[in-house]
Amino acid sequence: MARYLEALALLVAAAGFLSAILAFAGGLWTGFDILEHLRLHMAAAALLFAAGAAALGFRWAAGGAALAVTINVAAVCSTPPAALYADAMPSTHGLHTGGAATITEAAAPQGAPPTLRIMSFNILKSTDNAARAAALIAAERPDIVALQEFQHRDHALLDLLAKSHPHRTYCSKREACGVALFSARPWRASGIIADESHRISADHHGRRASVAWAVVEAPGVRPVLVMDVHPRKPIRRGRQQVDYDFMVAQLDALRPAGAPVIVAGDFNATPWSRNIRWFAKETGLRWARHWQPTYSDRHLIPSVQIDHIFVSDDIRLQSIAELDAAGSDHRAIIAELVLPAAKPEPRAAPVAQIESNLPSVY
Repeated sequence: MARYLEALALLVAAAGFLSAILAFAGGLWTGFDILEHLRLHMAAAALLFAAGAAALGFRWAAGGAALAVTINVAAVCSTPPAALYADAMPSTHGLHTGGAATITEAAAPQGAPPTLRIMSFNILKSTDNAARAAALIAAERPDIVALQEFQHRDHALLDLLAKSHPHRTYCSKREACGVALFSARPWRASGIIADESHRISADHHGRRASVAWAVVEAPGVRPVLVMDVHPRKPIRRGRQQVDYDFMVAQLDALRPAGAPVIVAGDFNATPWSRNIRWFAKETGLRWARHWQPTYSDRHLIPSVQIDHIFVSDDIRLQSIAELDAAGSDHRAIIAELVLPAAKPEPRAAPVAQIESNLPSVY
């Protein structure tokens, strides 16, 4: 009996080791891609199995499971370069007045550089959680709110944010777009760009790759290009990669040379995944590092970390936190960012360049 148990344990350990290896082959098959996002879960399971096998004296099985743990942990450590933290400074959170957040120097402690608070939140389409989402936004007072799975029919949320975040861009003509940006202060330009190339079919909601963008300005601050993204899930071969290609192409088209950039959204990928690492390499952006899971499918998928904020090298991270889910299956994330000071050149130039580079905006 013991021999059969040891053989079974060895078989399970081999399966765990093979899963850790096949997770590197996400580009070949969707199932392998999904394994890549579950590396932390596989590592935890392999660790428990290794401990049990060792306790039973199944040394080969314990060794195989330990190797699987090592491979998965090493892969998890291969995250994109992290955003650089700012030197210790007092937070501007709570210093806003009149219920609206600002990024003017007057709102910050004297001598402190201007900061911007940005929230990213997948509000879960077809869920009646407008009041809870608006309450969360009101409590956190972000300057910019990047929403995913937003529909132009969400009139309740539009009304609730009308006073605090009156400046917005969302898909009024193309409901299935799903991305939207809201701002507490005016911006110089904004828009929505959707992928109309038909390189790959839309998903069952009719949604194609889309980005929402805006150019945010404030006194003493360089104009910042903000993008809201929501690539599709890695459940059909090639679909997510097409969306990532589109995101990078639009960022290249919109971004003037040297302009500060913030990209936020539901990336549908863990920070150690192939597509996230490719995105960071192609754009040169840094990941605002945080480690708590942000998404939990209540039925099929355990908690994973797929909501992210990326920034350019000239933006410093002061803080980042995960917030309440407010009725969604995602937790919101909020980051406070230290912005670069304005340069001598006219501030209208970057906006003009962005507008001249636009493909098709509606």
